[in-house]
Amino acid sequence: FVDNSSVESIVIPHGVERICRDAFVSCTALKEVSLPQTLTELERGVFYNCTSLEEITIPATVKEIGDYAFYNTNFTSFTIPDSVTSIGQNAFYYCRSLTSCTIGSGVTSIGRMAFSSAPAVIRMKGTVPPTLGERAFESTSVIYVPCSAYDAYVQAWSSEASKIVVYGNYTKQEVIENEYLCERGNKYEKVGRYVSEDGIDWCLVGYIKGDLIEESSEDCA
Repeated sequence: FVDNSSVESIVIPHGVERICRDAFVSCTALKEVSLPQTLTELERGVFYNCTSLEEITIPATVKEIGDYAFYNTNFTSFTIPDSVTSIGQNAFYYCRSLTSCTIGSGVTSIGRMAFSSAPAVIRMKGTVPPTLGERAFESTSVIYVPCSAYDAYVQAWSSEASKIVVYGNYTKQEVIENEYLCERGNKYEKVGRYVSEDGIDWCLVGYIKGDLIEESSEDCA
């Protein structure tokens, strides 16, 4: 099917376990794909440059999404099931229409530039942060994580820490006195914190930064 510019929909039959490398590269008219519940792997570049592809459901049997698998496709949202353990490098690179993506709890690795040039808001379901390749979320503005895993994600993904936010309902605010926080070497009053209940537990979400106490503070060196 490589470079087929006429096919608009494809149904992969039951029993297929793997779609091989570059199977549908540049099928530019392809809009819909139906995948079987027997599928376990999407190899490298399977839907590479399928610029019209906007609808697909990944079965809960798939374990691997290969490198460049959905490069330059036309999804607006995407859900990666809990069965998937790895997302290859550049898997969703240049997916410029992708505005939201939910990543299942089973994912343990996300490859280099996996979502680069894709402006998606990311929602992580897992409480253990996957290993993260360089520039994986380069174009992402927000990464939602489980409340109980907030600290773990911030520590593991230090390069993306400013994008990490807890999802859930903010239900409580506590005032903190006589404490401070540091930002770029400056000392600020810590006036409060948000706490969120995500259905599992209560945990710290983030601090409200108050007035500047001391610029270039030794305490923040």
